[in-house]
Amino acid sequence: MRRSYRKNLSVAVVGLAWCVSDVYGQQNRYPVADGTLVDGGIYGPFDGVADAWDWYFNATGYDGTISRQSGAFEHRVVTEYSLTGLPYSPPVSATLHFTLRGPPIYPFPDSLVAAYEYPSNGLEDVTDFSAEPAVFRGVVAVAPYQPATWYALDVGEAVSDALTAGSGTIGFRLQIDPCSAVGAAQAFLDAVDSNPTSKPYLTIGPVVLAAAETPEADVLGQVFYSRDAAFADPCIPRAPSAYVPTAEGDSLARLGRFDGVSFQVDVLPGSLDSTNLHVLVHGWGRGGDAHPGVAPWDPPVQDYALWRDLASSIVARDASADPVVLMYNWLDDAATDTCQCSAWRSRCLSDLNGARLAEAIVNAVGGLTGEIHLIGHGHGARVGAVAAWHLEDMAMPGLQVRHLTLLDSPEFSHALAGGNNELALTLDEVTIGREVGATLVDNYFSSLGRRYGRADGADPRHSIVDVELRPEHLAVGDDAGRATYPLGWYGRATSGTSDLGLAWSPLLGSGYEDLGSYHLQDDWVEGGVPDENRELVLLSESTTVFPTDRPVVAVTPTMVSTAGAVSEIGGGIELAETSAGPGGESAYWYASLEIGEDDDALSFSFEFVAPGDSDQLGVWIDEELRFVMTGSVAGATSQSATIDVRNVNAGSHYLTVALHGYGIADATVQVGGFGLVKRMDCNVNGTPDDQEISGGGLDCNVNGILDACEILQGGASDGGPFYCATGCDPDCNRNGVPDRCDIDTQTESDADGDGLPDVCTMGIPTVSQWGLAALALLLGVGGTIILRR
Repeated sequence: MRRSYRKNLSVAVVGLAWCVSDVYGQQNRYPVADGTLVDGGIYGPFDGVADAWDWYFNATGYDGTISRQSGAFEHRVVTEYSLTGLPYSPPVSATLHFTLRGPPIYPFPDSLVAAYEYPSNGLEDVTDFSAEPAVFRGVVAVAPYQPATWYALDVGEAVSDALTAGSGTIGFRLQIDPCSAVGAAQAFLDAVDSNPTSKPYLTIGPVVLAAAETPEADVLGQVFYSRDAAFADPCIPRAPSAYVPTAEGDSLARLGRFDGVSFQVDVLPGSLDSTNLHVLVHGWGRGGDAHPGVAPWDPPVQDYALWRDLASSIVARDASADPVVLMYNWLDDAATDTCQCSAWRSRCLSDLNGARLAEAIVNAVGGLTGEIHLIGHGHGARVGAVAAWHLEDMAMPGLQVRHLTLLDSPEFSHALAGGNNELALTLDEVTIGREVGATLVDNYFSSLGRRYGRADGADPRHSIVDVELRPEHLAVGDDAGRATYPLGWYGRATSGTSDLGLAWSPLLGSGYEDLGSYHLQDDWVEGGVPDENRELVLLSESTTVFPTDRPVVAVTPTMVSTAGAVSEIGGGIELAETSAGPGGESAYWYASLEIGEDDDALSFSFEFVAPGDSDQLGVWIDEELRFVMTGSVAGATSQSATIDVRNVNAGSHYLTVALHGYGIADATVQVGGFGLVKRMDCNVNGTPDDQEISGGGLDCNVNGILDACEILQGGASDGGPFYCATGCDPDCNRNGVPDRCDIDTQTESDADGDGLPDVCTMGIPTVSQWGLAALALLLGVGGTIILRR
């Protein structure tokens, strides 16, 4: 789900009691605990901590008041709800209903009332005033003298998250938006009684229900309010300050050694000195959050038979004396619920685990005589690529990654919004090549992946070997099966052939130094029936187009405020941990950032000039942690990173860069070089390519590249203009479709198998050139065209 600080709230002026019954498969939940909490005034100092409270809305003149006045007092209203006994499974739809009226005083400003979700304990507790972590859910403007106005706030994501986490309660806090201008602000909740049914209530139902289907659909209007204008004021989000890093554990403990059956053998420090070392890295642990504290090779997380099969194939295929196969476990960070909207949480921690993997390999190796091969699937592909860069940067003899295998590394997928690897910029940091001292990169994709190679022979990424696989035997909706297909295919290719899979690896010799840059799995499914004898047949393609790198536009976020030791340095910022009693004090840099509709990712660079102990760099967008790195595993070196922002709405957002202090005051980090990676627009018409293709733009080979960007620029084909300049596809029959598409779809025959339609090599005019009648005359009545699939 996309989230930003722009929220839609349905609004109606209430003229009668509103009663919503159990209809449309929904349930109403009224508060089990509620009240007004007060900070400051006659109750105590104004310090962000509640001093007194009343839980019944009927004891004092302040009951139901929501207010904030700098240096004086603040009132917040809290309500908590039980989620037990609901007949629905997450995700669910949920709406928070409440009425607000304005103060009878002029000229008070419009009061901005924000709704925050916080972890409820179902009790009447004064700590609810500032309970963290609090998550912003919406904001409305209440004008002076405004009559009682009814609001309905969509909190489906909040309730779904709480149910998924197994929480039996949820709490919501109404307070003056901390981004409001300094001054007095008030609003009143019309519920000054002890009747729970008059308080703010939740309506919860199946997620399939649309808002228009609820009884509240006949509201009088819509209110749209954004925090954009508040960026001029020093407003500090609360979530980052509540984040506390944990001690960085032993990265070596994350490795498990394959014993022929599983990966449950511990790896001891300095114990590996075998001929070759192969390390397998899993990806997103979809649904793994249901089984915390287990390793990926333990039941019942998910079936890791494919990993075990691959390990067995590698051991059998590697001719070295004693190859070792390890698996890296980062399921504690990669596991989420099953929703694709949660994949970004795994992606968020992939760079940190890449650094941990590099550290684990260094600690595990003692005089390695062979070479290192990393194999990563999904987000594990990014973990492997980051680890390869770290090991190269360490420049330790014998510890450079010689071979990096990527298996369906997710790219350009809006279905996986926020969870794409954005790996191209990271690969640019690795020395890629087949020669000694470089890393061979082969990339197998079938569902979410794309090509990483380049057409320019001078570009290091020209040496990347891309392999496009076609799991046509799987249902279109089988996302998991299509995404894991390269993992199983690579294992079968390694064990079932002598010239595919691991056979290409430089760890096994130099027999495949002249590999082509692009390979395509042959059609091996006829009528939905797979032919296993043809599954491992690859066709070498030399005329296919290479995808174009997306432009990166430099941006300068607008600083809003800082906290702790923060200073500006040459185009960036420096954050330092300072002493605060026995521990370290964190530092924060708050800024506003404009994200456009055509922005795919945020890129930046960072360097721990003093790594510290377990101090962490965190980058937050709004109040969501989107990147984290521990200084002690990152090391003191300049690095680059990206954050996929496809699940962030266009508009103004908070960008928070934090140095989360841990232990003694010994960490300093520098961050800068911000840029926005633009969505691909290869024909430069102002419409992103994926949007154009989804709207009917021609992409005959379904590779995410418009056909107009695969045919040579300035070509004479019908249907131009065309935009391809290097590595272009031919269109010899001049019908505006790449020749290989004509052949694959049987529009044209290719009896000699040269990749060109026979009408071109035999001099036969195409249908588009002569028309059906002329072609019939040319061939004669008994003429035959042989079609080749």
